[in-house]
Amino acid sequence: MSETFEQPTPAVFDIDAWVKGVKLPEKSVVVYQRPDLVGEFESLEVALRDAQTKAAANADDDRLADPAKSRAADIADRMETLREQMSGSAITFRFRSPSPDEYEVVKKDAGKGAQPLEITFRLLARQCVEPAGLTWEHFKAMYDGFGDGYFSNTILRCANEAREAEAVDVPFSRSALAARRTQDS
Repeated sequence: MSETFEQPTPAVFDIDAWVKGVKLPEKSVVVYQRPDLVGEFESLEVALRDAQTKAAANADDDRLADPAKSRAADIADRMETLREQMSGSAITFRFRSPSPDEYEVVKKDAGKGAQPLEITFRLLARQCVEPAGLTWEHFKAMYDGFGDGYFSNTILRCANEAREAEAVDVPFSRSALAARRTQDS
């Protein structure tokens, strides 16, 4: 259920009520469990173009064109399987900005001698709204599994964007607008 908010008019604006409704900014990112599949997909894309080129070059000779077409179809099938596997491995993470005192609480909970990465993972666990229940150990395991690059460019970037939230605009989705228009028709 979504909350509705009426734009206040100057004569009836209640700053106390407005302040009570203030929420921390949130951001979301889709993360794929299987980013390794991208490399195979890219290799297959090159092989598919090659097979299609061979099939086109031999279009006048069925003995040569048919195997090339068959190879292209096999490659395309494998590419679709990889695409489905990758799509099926997607999960959306949603992070909220930490409250001003949360960072100090995280450092205190980590204890003296905690490494900076552990503090980062602990802060991520506190910031993570969805999926719920993730611990700092989960984030460490993802960091170890994905490596610094993918982890930093997805999960960490999203959490930092929620934290930094310089400006927020009302989101707009052409897809949602089209779906609503279709439903109203």
